Amino acid sequence: MLATKGTNRPRSSRPLNRQQRVLRKRRVVELLGELGCVAITCRAAGISTPTFYRWKANDPNFADQCADAIELATDKLEIEARRRAVDGILKPVYRQGKQVGTVRVYSDRLLSLLLTGNRPEKYRTPGAHITVKNHRATVSADGATDVAPERQAMLNRLRTIIIGAYPEAEHAA
Repeated sequence: MLATKGTNRPRSSRPLNRQQRVLRKRRVVELLGELGCVAITCRAAGISTPTFYRWKANDPNFADQCADAIELATDKLEIEARRRAVDGILKPVYRQGKQVGTVRVYSDRLLSLLLTGNRPEKYRTPGAHITVKNHRATVSADGATDVAPERQAMLNRLRTIIIGAYPEAEHAA
């Protein structure tokens, strides 16, 4: 048996047959929905990350299932963030080395992130915002009519950088 590159984990010298590959892909999608991380998922499923990305590139159905699995994992993270922000978590209180009780601690930072993510038009921090979606760029200065010259120069430089990376964005600007 050969070792998988970068690990001491052995890998089979024989490629998976069609049925094994289908079962392994199914397991990968299941793990990805639980773990939300490609590297950890691949390790748990016993495949290499290049194999994962090759499967994803060559199998549109697998790619769609992976995207759905990542969404599921992200939803789980958002639920946990909301729980910690709204319900809080119990932290132990110690006195002279002994636990004497608990205190409920809430995460203002998580609450702020959730509000910003769900209602960016209301809760985002004022300033320059760059949005790149589907290779279309939008650069704004929160609708300010008179922008300081140095800020306008910065926005123009950012717009140039974005258009260099995404030439299609020029039509959106």
